[in-house]
Amino acid sequence: MPWFLPVLTGAATVAFARKIIARYWHGTHAQHAQADPPGLRTVARFSADSPSDIMAVIAKSLARDVEVEIVKDAIRGASEGVQIDIVRLTKRTSTWTVELTRAWTGVYLGEQTRHVLRRIDVALRSAAREIAWFARQDRELTEPFATPYDEQAIAAR
Repeated sequence: MPWFLPVLTGAATVAFARKIIARYWHGTHAQHAQADPPGLRTVARFSADSPSDIMAVIAKSLARDVEVEIVKDAIRGASEGVQIDIVRLTKRTSTWTVELTRAWTGVYLGEQTRHVLRRIDVALRSAAREIAWFARQDRELTEPFATPYDEQAIAAR
């Protein structure tokens, strides 16, 4: 038997094992990315006469921390040279929603996410009406909250 066959077999086994582990890892974290953890809400519903004015106020608030630009229905920021949506605007029946995107925050939502949510909340309170916060998994927006996160629920995790 040639000397390189065991080496090739070993390398193929390691590559296959890494692929299986990577699929498991990505599947596990993708599941968590679809839902907000307890005590955290990343979707805000509001009423406003001019949603473009609301987007401008949010962009101004976020611009203190990161360079942003407003596009048609989103506020984008640069991360490692790539433009990523930070906040997306969506029209509901008679209201609007803004959502902090997972493309910007990543899977783990820590203190930096709460900082951005505080900025968005302050901007909304200064320019919009009837503001309510919802968890990402509450697609029908049935369980409203007054704030984007609950310190006690986050601390209990």
